[in-house]
Amino acid sequence: MMKEIILPITPFNSLWFKDCFHMALLPVLSQILGNADCIKYNQFFHYVLTEEGIAGFNNEFNNIFKIMRYKDINFYLEPTNDIISEITQALLAKYYVVVGIDNYYEEKRKDFFNKEHNGHSITIFGSNIKKESFWALEQPFFYSYNYSEMEIKQGNIELGYQSFLNNIENNDFFYNTLSPISRINGRDIPSSCFISGEDLSREKKDNLSISNYVNKYLENRQNIYKNLENIKLYERDFEYYYIKCADPTVGSKSINNLSKLINDKRIEFYLMNNIVNIGNGGNENNDVINYWTQIRSYISKFVYSHVINKEHIYICQQLIKDIYYLEKTYYSKIFRKLKKM
Repeated sequence: MMKEIILPITPFNSLWFKDCFHMALLPVLSQILGNADCIKYNQFFHYVLTEEGIAGFNNEFNNIFKIMRYKDINFYLEPTNDIISEITQALLAKYYVVVGIDNYYEEKRKDFFNKEHNGHSITIFGSNIKKESFWALEQPFFYSYNYSEMEIKQGNIELGYQSFLNNIENNDFFYNTLSPISRINGRDIPSSCFISGEDLSREKKDNLSISNYVNKYLENRQNIYKNLENIKLYERDFEYYYIKCADPTVGSKSINNLSKLINDKRIEFYLMNNIVNIGNGGNENNDVINYWTQIRSYISKFVYSHVINKEHIYICQQLIKDIYYLEKTYYSKIFRKLKKM
């Protein structure tokens, strides 16, 4: 009997890309297709104003599973009563497995193990039958994008998967709420995704996906500029949004929105810089990220201290004002370069 099965794979460690489901799927598609551009270049970013204040929003193009079918990737999605057997059989057939688990039952995750329930997706690419364990790509702690190969006990996977199924309708179980493009039929959260490891037409980049991405940005140029005005509105009413954060729920949402916005800006720059040489446009983007990070820090201090600091409010308003002009400059450079492609 074969003692160990290992399928080839390389973790994606460039940055945190959207959510743990994307982080689990990117290495698999890169292995099969030679790149994962079809799901990377599947969105464009703009600013929105919510009840809690400023936020980033990704206009997403196509459902991930429709993209995979279009790319002729063989895969199947279905919950199972015997996840260990299903994974083992899939690996024998050279299928990768992206599986949902609850970190509460995962010994490798010291931040959650026996402490807190958390819905999470990992990539399983191998097994050690003798040791009754699976090889998976996993992060060492929450929000880390330093993924590596880890050996996880089958018992951890079995308990974690069952808890995932039991809590799949509970929004509090997930830190990142999956958007419709990452859901089955735009509706259901995938608990397990079995993907054939058969190499297809491997290419270093997907020119069609990149071209579509560029066209979407150019088509939405006016909307992107228009939505920059939400930054000015946020600056004008910042004191109002700041004081609203005295409510713990509002404060938590505001901090989470800023964290997501900061990461979305990193993703946007990563994608753009891979197709055009942004040059010193990267300086504006770095400043924008640094300023939003400072604003998040000031809001966090208020949320946890409940002490209104007028000086902090003034500093944040000045930072937001600077962000508006930095973004105008940044996007003007981006659009000039995209038009030349």
